[in-house]
Amino acid sequence: MARLRNLTALLVPLGVAVLVTTAARPVAAGEITLFWAHNNGAQSDPAATPGGSWRNGMGATLTLGLVKVAQVEIEGARGLDAQSVLRLTYFTAGAALKFPFSMVTPFAGVGVGVYHESLGDTWMIDTHAVAFAGVKVRLADLIVLRGEYRRFQMRGTPLSGLSLESRVTLGAGIAF
Repeated sequence: MARLRNLTALLVPLGVAVLVTTAARPVAAGEITLFWAHNNGAQSDPAATPGGSWRNGMGATLTLGLVKVAQVEIEGARGLDAQSVLRLTYFTAGAALKFPFSMVTPFAGVGVGVYHESLGDTWMIDTHAVAFAGVKVRLADLIVLRGEYRRFQMRGTPLSGLSLESRVTLGAGIAF
């Protein structure tokens, strides 16, 4: 019995140390991803029409791996709206848990940010919160493919009568 206690006293701290050092082991520094976005919104004003261009956008994400199971990211995105006076630009900072498996890494997290909306000469700036989940696939340790779903909670009343509710993105980038 004493021998089992001594073995347990040795193995438990050793197991905890292995778990902590494995989870805290540094990982690849990060990645830069360019993405195409499909935006979905709600119409608070029935007269407002998003048009095809409001629904599409593009942006970039800078992701930094903290430890094997966590990452932080900043992103900027803009609705592509070449034929109208409606503009929506937003910036988000977030943190996520990730679950790396070989080449595939599912992730999920939350973030906060600011957005700028303009309609003609009128504009507004307000804040938003976001929850997101997605999958990254690494190819040859350099190329990253990323798909993601984001759910937005926008503050304020949108100028256009349109409120961004969610976004689906597909992107490609470089790991460093």
